[in-house]
Amino acid sequence: MFKKDKLSHFETIFKLTIVIIAITVVFFLPFYWYYKYQGQGIAMYLVLIVFTSPFIKYTFKDFIYFKKNEISNAFLNLNTLLAFLFILNVIAFIYFGLKTLINIWILIGLYVLNYFPVIINRIKKQKSNFAEVLFTLTISAFLIVNFQFSSNPKIEEYEFFSKRERSKGGNRKTTLIVLEENKYEQYVGMRTFLDISEIKGYHITYTIKEGFFGLEVVDSYKFNY
Repeated sequence: MFKKDKLSHFETIFKLTIVIIAITVVFFLPFYWYYKYQGQGIAMYLVLIVFTSPFIKYTFKDFIYFKKNEISNAFLNLNTLLAFLFILNVIAFIYFGLKTLINIWILIGLYVLNYFPVIINRIKKQKSNFAEVLFTLTISAFLIVNFQFSSNPKIEEYEFFSKRERSKGGNRKTTLIVLEENKYEQYVGMRTFLDISEIKGYHITYTIKEGFFGLEVVDSYKFNY
């Protein structure tokens, strides 16, 4: 019975996520794409609607209806809340942690310590309480406040080259760059990029700010020739 109840909470969160995505696609995406791409954005939106119309129809026909207190009960369940906060921590780690000038292994270690009470409870086969679950957000909250309330920007420009790795087809570029004189060698996050196509030229300009708690953060960057 417990496993079934726990599964139903995750199903509720999944269903809610699908509904939010569908509402975003139908009501918000056309305005955003028109703002960003004008007429081309509308054309892109129409193509998207054609391909996703079965999904959207099914969502608004069946998924949009929830039982009384179904959503609140799902979020009040500690296991569901723990999973939800874990996702938020992953997002905060990628978006804020990797932009903070702190050694990545130290940061990972702090996140592990964040989950230490929960891990101990799992080992002892005990349930965590609400405070212990909420405690897992501590490092993420620290990173977000440090980044959002940063100040005193400074500009730094460096030459760089892309790190290469061996593959079956020979050596290929990776999304990790190396700065001149191995500057910021210990900060992998500020030298790693999600899209290899944005790595252009031979110079990169960083805007670095002083964080609210004293840890410097990368506010923005730009590749130059």
